[in-house]
Amino acid sequence: MGLVFELVPKADVSIYPQYTTGLHAWFLNQVRAVDPELSAYLHDGESEKPFTISALDGELVSSGKLLHLFASNTHRWYVTALSKRVITWLGGMAKDFTNRSEFTQRISTVTVLSNFSPSCNLC
Repeated sequence: MGLVFELVPKADVSIYPQYTTGLHAWFLNQVRAVDPELSAYLHDGESEKPFTISALDGELVSSGKLLHLFASNTHRWYVTALSKRVITWLGGMAKDFTNRSEFTQRISTVTVLSNFSPSCNLC
């Protein structure tokens, strides 16, 4: 099970190429706010990670040491749950993500497009 976030920046922005580290941290913070035990397991677990996150899918223009995203361009971000526990949590939180103030401050449109089912044995 997974979610597809559609993000449209309010203004042109520059980000570091390692921005996926921030996306990962944001995701774990969302989990921690609702289920601290699950967040700790996801962050500290020694086993394979029970979720994946993608890089942004959309136009990213490289300029020097930064990447540029332009206002009104749509970017998609995929979060995939690979364990039953994360599938359950992600399914329950899908609608709540669009109401997060972190999104609405800098992004004009946030849409959770759909649940999707990647091909995996656990899903």
